[in-house]
Amino acid sequence: MLLFLGVLFAIGAAGFFIAVGVFSVVGAADTTQKQLKPGFLPDNPGGLERVLTFVSIWVSIILVTVLSVWAGIEFLFMAIRALS
Repeated sequence: MLLFLGVLFAIGAAGFFIAVGVFSVVGAADTTQKQLKPGFLPDNPGGLERVLTFVSIWVSIILVTVLSVWAGIEFLFMAIRALS
């Protein structure tokens, strides 16, 4: 009984971590489109500053996404191993 409860929690945690990864990419794309690009207009920064801003935002978002999805997949593998 407790084994199945643990597997259920592991599957829920896997779904949560994968959802965090997906929502972080969706939120970053929305933020880039609605806030970051229009924010450049009044200041008129140079090309290097724009590139560094995009890189600093997207590298961290990609890192969070990869680690979240990886953790979710590991939770799923753990649940499968527990059942077998």
